[in-house]
Amino acid sequence: MSTTEVRCLLCGTGAVVARAVPLPIIDVSIAVSIVHADWRLGVCQACGASHRLLSATEAARIDGSFKSADYIDRRQVPQTVHVKDRPAPTARHVLQAELLMARMAPHSRLLDFGCHDGALLGCLAERRGDMDLVGYDVGDRPPASYPAGVAWIGGARDAIPGRFDAIVLSYSLQYVRDLGALGAFLRERLLPGGFVLIQVPDVARKPAVLLLGNQHHFFTTQGMAAVLHHIGFAYEPLERDWAARDALGFATPAAEPGSALASGPVCDAVFAALDEIVATGEGLAKLAGGGRYGVLGTTVEAALAGDILGADAAYFVDENPGKAGQTFFGRAIIHPRELTAADTVILPYGKAGDAIGRRLASEYKGRFLVV
Repeated sequence: MSTTEVRCLLCGTGAVVARAVPLPIIDVSIAVSIVHADWRLGVCQACGASHRLLSATEAARIDGSFKSADYIDRRQVPQTVHVKDRPAPTARHVLQAELLMARMAPHSRLLDFGCHDGALLGCLAERRGDMDLVGYDVGDRPPASYPAGVAWIGGARDAIPGRFDAIVLSYSLQYVRDLGALGAFLRERLLPGGFVLIQVPDVARKPAVLLLGNQHHFFTTQGMAAVLHHIGFAYEPLERDWAARDALGFATPAAEPGSALASGPVCDAVFAALDEIVATGEGLAKLAGGGRYGVLGTTVEAALAGDILGADAAYFVDENPGKAGQTFFGRAIIHPRELTAADTVILPYGKAGDAIGRRLASEYKGRFLVV
């Protein structure tokens, strides 16, 4: 670990504590891409921002990828989660819509910033036809592809019209390089009494997110509070079983931008998460060459397992029925109901895998091995 004079992406001042990461850079946004290269992770001790240390060329490549035809046209299977007292997995955007509807008055105006295919907006349009709904993404998506009852804006965010009672940043904040400029935009575009709903992966609960190569920033719940405080917002974290591995919460305009908030614990939490995913990688390496395995999931953890295990990762397992029958990492995706007692499925989720493994073992055949 070293303290460098690398400029923080958010505050531009203060020392950045940096660590080399002995694991590959992974991108699963379009197709699985794994790059073995030397790279470092940095956390600013002044404002709490966490980010990869990138060259200007690499940063521009990341930003450009979200404007590509491959990204815009990709078919996105809605992510589903298990929710207590619901008989079947529920799409995340449905749960977000329910959270928003409980807080928003009739005839409210809402912006989904970084909306991709507009699934959340479509759900809100169906359930709350009184709302004025606007979707924005940097990619230039054909308006005809958007849900009925939703206005769509692409390209520069200056083209977004008017002000809003609510702005949603669902799995999009981490892709915005200039958080200071975004904070100014949010304050300018919120109506009095307005709020921002934010949901991003919490790396303290989902450490493998640190390996995602298309993100500029990484967050813990504490880190979210520090970053939002720096850009002039108060943060109200929410705990929901359907967002157990995320930083989920509401942000409202509050402190003056640039005011300080202690960020030492943020640095500790981010690097503890890095230690955990490195340990998971070491555990996977010990299993390589040991047989034929299934791997649970079709995101970054599964990609890491596939890379380290090689041909030993024979197939992937996902409870989302929309993914069964597809491929990931060039191998078949099956639903866990297809497992037999002879199957061994690896759960490369570190500490979070224990509860997942217990639930799966109670519902499906096979052996579930947490790494």
